[in-house]
Amino acid sequence: ALNAGGIHVNKSAHIVEIDGKQIDLSYKEFELLTYFMENQGIALSREKILNNVWNYDYYGDSRTIDSHIKKIRHKLGKKGKHIQTIRGIGYKFEIK
Repeated sequence: ALNAGGIHVNKSAHIVEIDGKQIDLSYKEFELLTYFMENQGIALSREKILNNVWNYDYYGDSRTIDSHIKKIRHKLGKKGKHIQTIRGIGYKFEIK
C-alpha cells in the first residue's frame, strides 16, 4: 500500500482512498497514480511515463497522458495539486 498526503493506494485490492473516502479511477488512472506515488518527488518525463504506464508498445500521443492527469486531478479534488506540471519535462508528484 502507498500513502501520501491523505491519498491511500491499495495496489492488491485496486482501491484508492482520499482521506478515507474511496474514489473511482479507471485502470490507467490507477496505474498512473501508483506510478507517481512510487516516484514521489522525481520529475518524470512524458516519455518515461508512457514507457512505464503504457509500456513500450504504445505509440500514441503524449497528450493522452495530459488528459489522464486532468481526470486524476479532478477526481483527487484538492489533492490534485500534488501532481505538478513541470514545463518542458512532464510531471512530478510531490507532497509539500
